Amino acid sequence: MTIPKTVETWRNSLDNYFQYKDRFPHLEFDTNTGWGWLPPNDEVFDAFNYVKKFVDPKRILEIGYYRGHSTSYLADVFPDAHIVSSSPRHEKWKESHQATQEFDWGWYYAEGTHGYYSLFRSNAKINTYKSLKWHLLTLWYLNPDISYDQFKELAGVIAYKPNGFVTFNVNEQLLRDIIKDVYNEDLDRPPKNRLRKVVFKDGTGLDTSEKLSIVGSIVGRKRIQQEDIYDAMLHINEQGQNITISKLAKALKCTTRTIHRNMGEELKKEKDKLNIDNEKI
Repeated sequence: MTIPKTVETWRNSLDNYFQYKDRFPHLEFDTNTGWGWLPPNDEVFDAFNYVKKFVDPKRILEIGYYRGHSTSYLADVFPDAHIVSSSPRHEKWKESHQATQEFDWGWYYAEGTHGYYSLFRSNAKINTYKSLKWHLLTLWYLNPDISYDQFKELAGVIAYKPNGFVTFNVNEQLLRDIIKDVYNEDLDRPPKNRLRKVVFKDGTGLDTSEKLSIVGSIVGRKRIQQEDIYDAMLHINEQGQNITISKLAKALKCTTRTIHRNMGEELKKEKDKLNIDNEKI
């Protein structure tokens, strides 16, 4: 299996990545891993400044800040904006979910893990109050130190339809009730989440076919299970593609009959829902 851009290749190109490093003395630049943060170079700042030509945001919602690199760059380019950032608790992940094997591209869990939460990564949008509450509960669970006012503002940004996270107009009173319910939840009980066996790191440079090839090469050694099918479904959906039985069979290196036999009614409904959400984009 060949990874397009390995960590070693990434390290060798670091000299070109630090044109603006001295501007951010508070940041740590870990050169031992090739994922998790944006390099302070012309390419990154050109992208932010290009956006600035068209919009002057007063509020920015950032999903995933890791060690604060992208947050710092946003604050530098948009000094008047109020930035709300949300990210998983990495130490909590490591303590409670040990991978069977780690690779340059991510992790493999032989028994699966419920601890991988991936929000706003695909084209699918929030289309029900139940889904909205789950998203807010997950953000609250992953960010337990956030204040009530910060959480309320974050929820308001997500629930405001023009921002593109939801497909419907959220009733203000219902939103206030959801915020109160979620904020009073017991954080020792994680939100319900589907089992995942293959988890990809951010910034791997892998496209859909390469990710599905990895999933297939690992899962294909064993009997296909529903968790394996769901993994493949998500990787296809995250790239804005419609999920089909033939694509799943190709990804998992099995026959379409095997997919039909192991899919189950719940996964069939999930496949249809993901495809419908994708068509609405």
